[in-house]
Amino acid sequence: MPIRKINLIEGHFYHIYNRSVADNLLFIEEKNYHFFLSKIKKSLLVTAEVLAYCLMPNHYHLIIQLKNTELSRSMQLLAMSYATAVNKMYQRSGHVFHGRYQIKHITDQIYPS
Repeated sequence: MPIRKINLIEGHFYHIYNRSVADNLLFIEEKNYHFFLSKIKKSLLVTAEVLAYCLMPNHYHLIIQLKNTELSRSMQLLAMSYATAVNKMYQRSGHVFHGRYQIKHITDQIYPS
């Protein structure tokens, strides 16, 4: 994977999002939403405070404030653990997410600017 060009800064705010591969459902049943949120608690909350989230059937959005700059590893753990569990649960294999998560630095109070 290419190296990201965004500079992560502790204490700053970011919009993170990703979608499912081929617009398949990312969250098939209600329990999948709860499971994803539990994975956020385990992997992401050590790196960032989640200020807002929106989980849609085929994608998600997170607004976070960074506690440290180890975000990439936390997001990798989140995606891998969710994909592994969903693939096992629904007897499938392969990618769940459409590549790497996307991230945008929120630089002012009016977002998107």
